[in-house]
Amino acid sequence: MILTLPLIASPLLGAPAQADTPQPSGDIAASGTYSTAGADCHGTDKATGCLSWGLRVPATAAPNQTTTLTIEIPSQPGQWEWACRDESRVEGTATYYTAPHEGAPIERLTQSGLGFFDHLRYDRHGSSVGYAKSVSCTPERLSLTYEVEFDQAPSGTYLDLSMDAVVVAPGSAERTYSIAPTITTSHDNAVRTPSASVTKPDAAAPQVTVTTAPGTAAPDADSGAGQFVATVRNDSTTALSAFTVSVATTQGPASITGLSCDLRAHGGSELVAPTTGRSVDLSVDSADKTSVPAGGEFTCLVSYSGAVGRNTLTTSVSTGGRSVSSDHQDNRPGQEVTVQAEKSSVSVDPPGGVVSTPHVSIKYTVTVTNPTDAHGSTSEMRLRPQAPNGLTLSSMWASMPRWTFWIDPEEDGTFRIVSADLPANSSQTFSFTAIYAVDTAAIDEQGWASLKTCKAGDPTTGVTTLIDLAPANAGQAPTTMETCTAVERPN
Repeated sequence: MILTLPLIASPLLGAPAQADTPQPSGDIAASGTYSTAGADCHGTDKATGCLSWGLRVPATAAPNQTTTLTIEIPSQPGQWEWACRDESRVEGTATYYTAPHEGAPIERLTQSGLGFFDHLRYDRHGSSVGYAKSVSCTPERLSLTYEVEFDQAPSGTYLDLSMDAVVVAPGSAERTYSIAPTITTSHDNAVRTPSASVTKPDAAAPQVTVTTAPGTAAPDADSGAGQFVATVRNDSTTALSAFTVSVATTQGPASITGLSCDLRAHGGSELVAPTTGRSVDLSVDSADKTSVPAGGEFTCLVSYSGAVGRNTLTTSVSTGGRSVSSDHQDNRPGQEVTVQAEKSSVSVDPPGGVVSTPHVSIKYTVTVTNPTDAHGSTSEMRLRPQAPNGLTLSSMWASMPRWTFWIDPEEDGTFRIVSADLPANSSQTFSFTAIYAVDTAAIDEQGWASLKTCKAGDPTTGVTTLIDLAPANAGQAPTTMETCTAVERPN
């Protein structure tokens, strides 16, 4: 199984009550989260509480093979029930995490829903690493059969199944909910019974939800600058008046350059953190006169710079002895491009082989390097061969380590090379061969003088190809490079 990872930059949700999320280990583990309900509670506004139950399936549970999970999970009547969109779909997601090769960082490869025949497809060809073979969903019971592929999966690969439920009668007091699935795996016919529980806090206890989303400012590649907005919602039935907002870089080199929170809608002011750096705090107390009512929200704007490779910035809100966090991820793969002609000059070859006229073969390479720990992609390239008087481009070939192919020109005469995956700390080299038919009688003295020299920035000299590179990753600007090969006049 050879996998390629797409570029990811996604905000994550912080829930007010959450069971410990297990790390991938030797066997299947369960987890759960609880948050107060609203119009966004798994697509319904009728619930009074949201539950999400998770199953994490590490590749070590079915090493180097494909297995089918038969999952049976009853709900708890009178406490919570499954959020079924219809009989063959439960609200939720399946997410597959892996690395492009052994030893590389684990990243999210792909995600899908949890309906019948929903596939975890991960490339333009529709390749899949798993799918729901059958789903039977009622409020009282979920039956899910899921096939997942771990053939030749790198260490640390795992599948996350997140299945949504709604609380029907949470009450105001603290309450604990639990899950007890029965899971059978086809490769060994073993029956597993992981369990999990999650506690809903007292309605009057301090509790918040934190969510993050990208800001409006466009990422800047040169400085690694970016921004995001953290939204804090008061989920308690009592007002929120004393709390601390903290932002810290928990992965990568990014540094926080600004943190401000707008509390004016709740009697406070617009507060700005007094410091910058890898960790920044902003405390709000009674002196600020802030009082965020039950269900009220406020936003904080976070700015940062120096983001290269994989970066995670974690926003935490602490109040009443509780702390809730949400992650903003900014993955910025780098791209360094070099263009190199195979020879500085070439001679005109006589007719021969499949070429019936005198001709020259111009060969050059384009090497794209990603020096960061973030998975990315190469730029889409547009080749613009210049054909001096007397030369006619007759064919263009491209090759990569495992491929050699003829390229057909676009309507405007350029040649388009689509973007390719560029894993962390890797390079990709594209080799090109352009064959030009040469009509020596059509080239005058001045023409030969121009052909025998190459001057940077002058596409009328030698045989020049301009290479347009489209932005491949966030914040990159389009650029044009060139290669030139001189042509020697035949005797």
